[in-house]
Amino acid sequence: MRSQSALRRLLAVSVAAALTVGFLPGRAQAEPTVPHTGQGAIADPDHALGGRWRSSSDVVVTGAGDADGYHLYIAREKDAFGWQTLATLKATDIDVGPWGGSVCVTGSGRYAVVVFAPVKASNDPKLMMAGALAAVVDTTTGKATAVAAGVQFSYFNPACGPGDRALLTRAVGADTQAGRSTDLLTVDAAAGKVTGTRHVAAQLNTPAAAPDGDYGIVAGQLVKVAASGSVSALGRPQGRPFAVRATAGGGPAGQQAQRSPRPCGAGTPPRRWWSGSRPGRTARSSPGSRRGCRWRGPSGPPFCLAGATVRR
Repeated sequence: MRSQSALRRLLAVSVAAALTVGFLPGRAQAEPTVPHTGQGAIADPDHALGGRWRSSSDVVVTGAGDADGYHLYIAREKDAFGWQTLATLKATDIDVGPWGGSVCVTGSGRYAVVVFAPVKASNDPKLMMAGALAAVVDTTTGKATAVAAGVQFSYFNPACGPGDRALLTRAVGADTQAGRSTDLLTVDAAAGKVTGTRHVAAQLNTPAAAPDGDYGIVAGQLVKVAASGSVSALGRPQGRPFAVRATAGGGPAGQQAQRSPRPCGAGTPPRRWWSGSRPGRTARSSPGSRRGCRWRGPSGPPFCLAGATVRR
């Protein structure tokens, strides 16, 4: 308990410093981009990626943490998807153990939005609810900008949407579903700042910024969040939703876990995907395997879930 209190105080000081003067010098740097030299680059991109890969703006960003900070890695199609270090984020040089986090890329592909904290924060309910840091990282230069403090340290935070807009959550209140509400922060990644905060009088998770508004899950229901922070229920997906994403045509789509009649170890539990933004209805429900399903983002071609599915 004493170590958790010390970690809270340390994070509070680190947060203030990060938001005032930025991250520690040299912690967010882009490495020079040299085609075909990144780790894991595709050996024959002309064959694997098609003739236009050199002019593509597609990027993939992921993160991994250790005691030196939370590291972001980027793979660009124009570099044959070779992996390179984009930035390393941390807010203090004091040893707090390994860092962890989550990252998403905005619809424009220009910015990565990151939520990160020492892994120890996951053992403290207060820090999990509202103890992490948030930053925006330029995917071209690697420049990092602190945008928020005291945000939720959770798998669904942050949530990137179309253009350069993203959402962050902060759990507010008691550590129970009945007594908790949510602050929903809107981030303009291009401007590098939070542009608004809505208070949702419910425990909102898996937020999704879509072209026609913002969505999320409240008490197992898909909801749309109004400008005032009020929510309107759209439908209740079967099973437990664990991912909601925007579609290119507006509205959300999601994935959910579903109970399997098969015994443990007999294969991957089935999952379902669904979409829809009309009240009382979710449409196009289809089963798919956990490993076979992949998301396509809200920009570019229409929304697509790729994998082995059966249409019903």
